[in-house]
Amino acid sequence: MSMQILKQLVQELAPSFINNVKKELLNSEQKIFEQIIPYYLCGGRFYDPWHIPLSTRFMIALCQKEKLDRAVFVAAILLHDSGYSKITEENNALTKGDVSNNHRVSHMNLGQLIADELFQKNNGFGFSRAQQEKVKSLIATHDNPYIGKLLMTNNEKLLRDADRYYVLSFTSFVKDFLRYIEKDHLFTPEGFMKERICMFFSEPEINTFGFEQKFLPTPSDFEKYHLNYEPMFTSFGKNHVLLQLQERMKDVHARLFQMDGMAFADYCRRRMKEEMQIFSE
Repeated sequence: MSMQILKQLVQELAPSFINNVKKELLNSEQKIFEQIIPYYLCGGRFYDPWHIPLSTRFMIALCQKEKLDRAVFVAAILLHDSGYSKITEENNALTKGDVSNNHRVSHMNLGQLIADELFQKNNGFGFSRAQQEKVKSLIATHDNPYIGKLLMTNNEKLLRDADRYYVLSFTSFVKDFLRYIEKDHLFTPEGFMKERICMFFSEPEINTFGFEQKFLPTPSDFEKYHLNYEPMFTSFGKNHVLLQLQERMKDVHARLFQMDGMAFADYCRRRMKEEMQIFSE
């Protein structure tokens, strides 16, 4: 029931979120946005209409902070998960959230093809050939760490920071925990927080934060989870993920996952509306 409530809230609130973010884009970015959003609305995972605007806002802020080629990186984050739209329609496991390594490889390859197709139809959106190739390369590699491959360039790591910013968003935190407890009813929000912390920070970094003991990963937690992930790459990313962690701890303290349906829906709606304001101009 809780997952269905979350899905309904994404459907309810995402159109406004998408519209707000669109207004903050440059003209060339708006053209890409207008053509790619239907892929996420009509075929991708249910949460992609929330993931894409949130990560796009983060990427715009990151481009300003790191003085990046905004054209390349904003296009890459807008397009990066579009490949899921080509496989979810006929794959029940994926629509339920069971993303395998094969799915990850397929969606990166398909996303690269979608980007190439859109570039060809739109005279490259004004991009140089080199910029177009950078965008497609970033799409084709962005999930490599999940399939056991290292990110080889700083550009790949920069895109990943913006992509992974979504992982600690409210909607992602809730959906992932609900999926965990479907498989293990004894799994706790505190245990889930420990895993999330290990995903984003090195062990020395974790020990400097002064987290409450119930959220502080043990050496065995770190060994279990950290091998599959890399810490955030940029200081900007680390700082904002820490803010996200603090908000998720508030959600755990509020006993979000013990609420009845109406209280859960009201809480989620409030938190999602708050999240829509992050990085807004």
